[in-house]
Amino acid sequence: MVTAGGVQSITDSAGRFDLQGLATGTHNLVVYSLDGTFQPFEQGALVADKLNTTVELKVRAAPLVRVTFNVTAPNDVQGAPVRIAGNLIELGNIFADMKAGINTIADRMPIMALQNDGRYQVTVNLPVGAYVQYKYTLGDGFWNAEHKATGEFALREFIVPAQDIFIQDKVETWQAGNSAPILFEVTVPASTQPGDIVYIQFNPYGWTEPIPMWPLGNNKWAYKLYGPLNMLGTFRYRYCRNGQCGAADDLATAGDSAAGREVATSLVAEDIQDTVANWTWLDRTDPTTLVGAAITARPAGFMTGVEFQSTYQPNWTYYNPQAVQNIQALGANWVIFTPSWTFKRSSPLEFGLNPGQDPFWLDSAIMVSQARGMNLNVALFPIPRFNASPNDFWKNAPRDAAWWQNWFDHYRAFAINYADLAAQSGAQALILGGDWLDPAMPGGLLADGTSSGVPADADARWKAIVAEVRQHFNGKVLWALPYTPGKWPRKPPNCSTTKSRLCLC
Repeated sequence: MVTAGGVQSITDSAGRFDLQGLATGTHNLVVYSLDGTFQPFEQGALVADKLNTTVELKVRAAPLVRVTFNVTAPNDVQGAPVRIAGNLIELGNIFADMKAGINTIADRMPIMALQNDGRYQVTVNLPVGAYVQYKYTLGDGFWNAEHKATGEFALREFIVPAQDIFIQDKVETWQAGNSAPILFEVTVPASTQPGDIVYIQFNPYGWTEPIPMWPLGNNKWAYKLYGPLNMLGTFRYRYCRNGQCGAADDLATAGDSAAGREVATSLVAEDIQDTVANWTWLDRTDPTTLVGAAITARPAGFMTGVEFQSTYQPNWTYYNPQAVQNIQALGANWVIFTPSWTFKRSSPLEFGLNPGQDPFWLDSAIMVSQARGMNLNVALFPIPRFNASPNDFWKNAPRDAAWWQNWFDHYRAFAINYADLAAQSGAQALILGGDWLDPAMPGGLLADGTSSGVPADADARWKAIVAEVRQHFNGKVLWALPYTPGKWPRKPPNCSTTKSRLCLC
């Protein structure tokens, strides 16, 4: 991450970054590795009026050491999972404001193992010299975070030394203030899938990130909330499956705008017992009898796969291993992942990775590794996100010669970034294209049928991009064709068209 003047950017695979909107004058430019594997770096940068400022930076890699955290926790909820929340990506930080402004996700934090002596312990590989802030939590670092006996949030810090280290800590209390803890117990439908995890989501001033509950067996789940109840009077909560609150909800509190159930804090401990009658998208159905049919075997090399939907939330990565197992069980031989960058605006053009909306490089690489571990072939299909619709993006863009030059430069960086990711992660194919690109193709048109004003040499520009992608990635390079029934799409640059919505480049 590179930041200056309150503006930040995530570098691409070539180390390039773009900071838009900086005021003229001297800025302190800071380079920070999200996982700490490169040492932080800062220097001054002079930004001139109405001119682009080029800055070249060099950062040093940091070796990893084993850091063992060992903690004594209050014996209030014996066996409950204790996590570590911190300022590095390894400790659950996603470097983005998610629901209600929270930037840590419980499912992305290390879970500590209960030891025979009643203490909790976990070992994490951390980079030498990294400045680490951390806390212990039964939730996500805000809910059920450790507190000092005086009622304040506890926050610990250290700098990772050059050798392995063993850290011993003690949590003074989970509770904040005089408000007594609240135990939430819920019974869920028998139709709940065996692999599903029930989550609870709290709303003190807006829905926060959901937190996994603790299984009790026999379709019962529990979660004991200690704090920060001293900050609340009444608040709301609801249940959902697999962290997908707002989608896989308790039917009684479904949707992003649902009010939820209400609870009030008290000086006396509370035990709330609820029942979820039905889940959204999980209706009870009677068994169905299928009539068998003769199935014609496909020839060798036939591509049978599943493409991931083109949306993303940081807590979804926790469920990726289960997803690829299910895909393999279908008999598929391919999985298509859809990492993304975001068009923040069309003028001046801003296109890059937006934390919280787009998966980090590391997240995508792990997903590829998990699928390859299940003997699935992997294709990466990088897609853009738009704050509005793609049609509005193209319509509102200046689309003059300078803008088009900038746009092709940004798309080239986008394509090369994911070509590098495909090569380094072991993917078998890279898919470019998509219907959103139609205005940028030779003779491109806007949604209303008028010319997009794409440069006359667009064909040559696309051929150059595809050729450079091939220099970075030796696997299959495919092009996704926009297809309307009855109308065969135009042949893309440097690609041999096939009777499919994909063609080989």
